[in-house]
Amino acid sequence: MVNFSYPASFNKDEVEAIVNLNAKFKNKLIRVKTFYGCLNPSVWPSARSPFNLPSVSPRKLKGYLTYLHKLGFVFEYTLNSPFMHRFETDPKKKNELIDFIKMIFGLGVDELSVSSLSLMDIVTRKFRDHKLNISTVANIKNSAQLAQLRDYKINMLTPSIDVNREVPNLKRLLKLSKKMGLEIKLIVNSDCLYNCAFNKDHYYFVGLFNKSRFFDRDYFKRECIRKMITDVNYILTSPCIRPEDLEFYRDLGVKSFKLNGRVRSREDNLFFLQTYMKGKFKGNFFSLWSGSDKSFWARLYYLNNRDLDGLSLYLANKFKYNGWLKEMKSRVRRRKIDPLNLASLDKTLILEACDDIRTDARNQE
Repeated sequence: MVNFSYPASFNKDEVEAIVNLNAKFKNKLIRVKTFYGCLNPSVWPSARSPFNLPSVSPRKLKGYLTYLHKLGFVFEYTLNSPFMHRFETDPKKKNELIDFIKMIFGLGVDELSVSSLSLMDIVTRKFRDHKLNISTVANIKNSAQLAQLRDYKINMLTPSIDVNREVPNLKRLLKLSKKMGLEIKLIVNSDCLYNCAFNKDHYYFVGLFNKSRFFDRDYFKRECIRKMITDVNYILTSPCIRPEDLEFYRDLGVKSFKLNGRVRSREDNLFFLQTYMKGKFKGNFFSLWSGSDKSFWARLYYLNNRDLDGLSLYLANKFKYNGWLKEMKSRVRRRKIDPLNLASLDKTLILEACDDIRTDARNQE
């Protein structure tokens, strides 16, 4: 059975829709098992700004968890920002954080996802009866890093998204995870750059500006957008997993996957889920990658998703993969669009990135 983690909207209608999808695809041995999310607002941040997250009070969360548990679902609380107000150096803040964790477990939270080493230690020592998950924000990329976490009682590891493109490292992680008695979960629909130089700083930025409307000042995301407009290879090499390639990862031993989407619309998240449950997608790869055929990227680029069949066969052989990548880039069609007509949360950043590209071109003349 393949289990998916799904971003909670804290809407019972959406849960009912997923119950129906689980029943519909029961014969494919694929289901949503876990929902994940956090309180909003909250003093203690997650790896997403609350600006575009649903409002969730402790009372609402408790009622939602009661509803999920009746239906057999599990809830994972994301307390995974790398910036946790430096509680390690402030005993008062540390006690407040411990009380907060007691409170959310008391509401019915089943699993806690963290990225901070100090938090791993607290949960292992004080909450041993509860399940501790390590977030992708911790950026665990190989078995040597995982081995350093042997002293912590870990239930699930979501490694760095880069591992999706590094099959030898993934195999070693899976081998060690069995010895340590934990599961590996991979994120399927990440739109981040492979081996991004700004990944850690970007997560820190999100945590630091947890209470601020910061999107128009997100330098890191603007840089990613600029790179992907300039060179489509940044998207083609991004560590997303296509629905058609789930079987490849499942055969390696991965049984759990995660859908990113806490800042996406319900429509886009259900689109992603149904597509992965079907195990195939017909159409523009950039619609699949971005989650919508109306997105900026789906309007800018076109590549038939079927052209990417066989991707998994190349991942273990870097030389062949590079040749395959060059061929895929040659098949991408780039189209002219007007960013001013966008209806997107990232519109300001896209416009700024386009201005940066034009400025760079003039400076090179």
